[in-house]
Amino acid sequence: MSETRNNSRSRRKWIKRAIVTVIILLIAGALIFAWTSYRRNAEHNTLLKDTARVTMGNISVITQAGGTINYADTVTLESPSDGTVGDFDLRVGDAVQEGDVLLTINNELYEEEIAALEKELETLDMSLLTESSMKTSAVRSPVAGRVKGIFVQKGDDLSAVCQTLEGVVLISPDDLMSVMLPAHAAAALNDPVNVSIGDLTVNGTVTSVDTENVGITFVDQSFEVGKTAKVVDSEGLEIGTGAIFVKTPYYVIATDGIVSSIPVSLNKTVSFGATLINLEKAVHSTAYLRLLESRQEALEKLSGKRLDSATAELTAPADGIITEILTQPDAKILKDAPAIVMSDSNQFELTVNVDEMEIAGITVGKTCEVHIYALEGRTFTGTVTWVSRFSSNFEGVSRYPVTVELNDQTEILSGMSARADILVTENTGVLLVPAQAVQVIDGKKFVSVVDSVDANDQTDEEGRSVEVQTGISSGSMTEIISGLNEGDIVILPTEASSGFDRFMF
Repeated sequence: MSETRNNSRSRRKWIKRAIVTVIILLIAGALIFAWTSYRRNAEHNTLLKDTARVTMGNISVITQAGGTINYADTVTLESPSDGTVGDFDLRVGDAVQEGDVLLTINNELYEEEIAALEKELETLDMSLLTESSMKTSAVRSPVAGRVKGIFVQKGDDLSAVCQTLEGVVLISPDDLMSVMLPAHAAAALNDPVNVSIGDLTVNGTVTSVDTENVGITFVDQSFEVGKTAKVVDSEGLEIGTGAIFVKTPYYVIATDGIVSSIPVSLNKTVSFGATLINLEKAVHSTAYLRLLESRQEALEKLSGKRLDSATAELTAPADGIITEILTQPDAKILKDAPAIVMSDSNQFELTVNVDEMEIAGITVGKTCEVHIYALEGRTFTGTVTWVSRFSSNFEGVSRYPVTVELNDQTEILSGMSARADILVTENTGVLLVPAQAVQVIDGKKFVSVVDSVDANDQTDEEGRSVEVQTGISSGSMTEIISGLNEGDIVILPTEASSGFDRFMF
């Protein structure tokens, strides 16, 4: 009986082992079947290639460049007065409004300036007393000499003539004429020369020599101003020609009156006080009228200074931000000296550096999108306002500064980092293919074209190679100029697909 129980136990152990073995064999078979099926499918899928159709659409090329936002416009405010800068608590970065007092200037010399203007006015009053206020009906010569030019005629209004001419009559006080020759003329200082004007020849002397001209002076023989003179040296060799002019010109100025007659003529000598022009009506002398004008100017200065105070204020001309302070409390400062720089708080610009390979397509007026990193989620617009023609070199690459003016200023602060996406070029209604479909072989561009695909837009065909001409590329899409038609199917390069391969092996 004991032997029967032992046999029964042996049978059960054998059956268990058999069952486990069968199960292991079934599992192994299933794994082998699955692996074989997977390899078969993988090999089939390896033969399939992705494709894309040639489409009609729009394409644009955009350059991206980063930089820092700054204020677009700045203005330098100048001190309104000489003096000493008062205490202030203004700081760079402060926002100010139009009319805000930025600085006070204490003018310790205010009383002295008032006294100086009063003294100037007193001096002018004394000069007016000295200068006759009586009217005169003639323009008289202030110097003795030879009349070399008369620039008015009977009926002329001197007030109109004086606005366009240096004077009404030209007098030569020393009776000398001159001519200028080019610097290369063979002449030295004090050399004697002969000057020929028309049929008359006179002795002359080289009176000036510099890097540009050689000056010749000679005695006037009633020569006409502007005539051409030929100059020869003591040996009879010509050294140059030029137009003659009065060596020491004295222009007689008259600013009022109507010309009734001119009692002098060209090349006649006149004495001091001689009548040059008779007037229809008596008028004040030019010197007297000038003194009156000077007195009026001095009086206006004095009146303006008296309206000022010993303390002047520098105020903000508009709303803005203080960007630079060029002085400090208790510092001495001169009138019109730069004191403060402020910026318009509503005008910002972004300066970016563009790679040399992309700068050619960027011009003033190009539009762009601006992405400010601190204001994520918002897109700003801008316009290119400046493109530098001078580059900087960074790691062997030339970059060109480009300035973009921002159209929307909301929430922007100076110093924020940003990126500009600048539209370089754009084509509409053109043929497009994915950029990876275009292969370059020996400098030429090709695509692989097939006639049909499966339901997943894949093909196991090798396709036929077609040469194409391309246009611009956005990086993801490329424009096709020739070689393909809309609807054509091109093969895309395949990628290694099996992650399971790596896991198994």
